[in-house]
Amino acid sequence: MTALRRAGVGEPGGLFGGEDNTPRRRWLALIVASLVLQFAYWPLVAAMTSSLAGEEASGAAVALGLSLAPITFVLLAFLSRHPRAPGAVLKAMVLLLLVGMPIALLNTLVGIFAGFAAGGVVALRPLPEGRPYRPRVIGVAVVAVYLFALQVFGATEFALLSASALPLAVSGIADEAMLGRAAARSRDDTT
Repeated sequence: MTALRRAGVGEPGGLFGGEDNTPRRRWLALIVASLVLQFAYWPLVAAMTSSLAGEEASGAAVALGLSLAPITFVLLAFLSRHPRAPGAVLKAMVLLLLVGMPIALLNTLVGIFAGFAAGGVVALRPLPEGRPYRPRVIGVAVVAVYLFALQVFGATEFALLSASALPLAVSGIADEAMLGRAAARSRDDTT
């Protein structure tokens, strides 16, 4: 316990320093969780490609991908210092399944992306009061359409790589856009 206190865990400055909801903290959480997401995403893609090739999908690959998904959301929620992190992780897992599975029946790649992205929307610490999740959800929808369009136009490999990098980053980008818009509004109000 004293080693944790010396490291600054649980204190306002904390292990990673700064305030609770800074852009630096959010992006650190997004980057670390996105790195772990790769270990969950690629086994699911491997199972998808084997089933599309007419082979039997590997149950082990699906199990590995789905068992590593909670770790991604745990890291995202706790590193971003979500005020209700355990509940947010549970909601993220439910959304992963409720959003990802139905969409995966129509388009597997977009379904995997949408499931992880929907989980990331709720696992990442929300912005200050009065800031809804709406921009994050719109961002996820836009990127899902983009991934589908990439597949339609034959850029499947690029769609695979984009779908691995963007599920969590889209929430961070939406937050930055919303904060930028709010800062511009406040500048306009003062002039």
